[in-house]
Amino acid sequence: MANLTKTQVLIMAATAGIAVANVYYSQPILQAMATQFHISIEKAGNISVLSQIGYGLGLFLLTPIGDMIERKRLILYLQIGLIISLLLVAFSPGLAFLYVGSLLIGVFSVVAQVILPMAASLVRRIEEKL
Repeated sequence: MANLTKTQVLIMAATAGIAVANVYYSQPILQAMATQFHISIEKAGNISVLSQIGYGLGLFLLTPIGDMIERKRLILYLQIGLIISLLLVAFSPGLAFLYVGSLLIGVFSVVAQVILPMAASLVRRIEEKL
């Protein structure tokens, strides 16, 4: 296996950072979301709470799967789930869809916690070859 290039490292770092940031993107626009969906700011606050709960669930339930199956495949599935979740939130017709999408965004944002061990294992394999 060839050494990791700077581009590969940059892609993994950006992917991990953007994935985790998805959990927090809603926080600065909660007032606008409350206005858009005609709900109280308290109900809009649940959007952020659900993202955090989803992240905790994903850490507990999905991250350990990275030790059981190929990480590259798991990362792909998590990214696809994250994209679908983001689309669900972006095109939510109502509050229920928004809540479900927010929870799922949190669940699938754990992709960063799978990328980091994969990167470490790639470096370890390279060092073993040296």
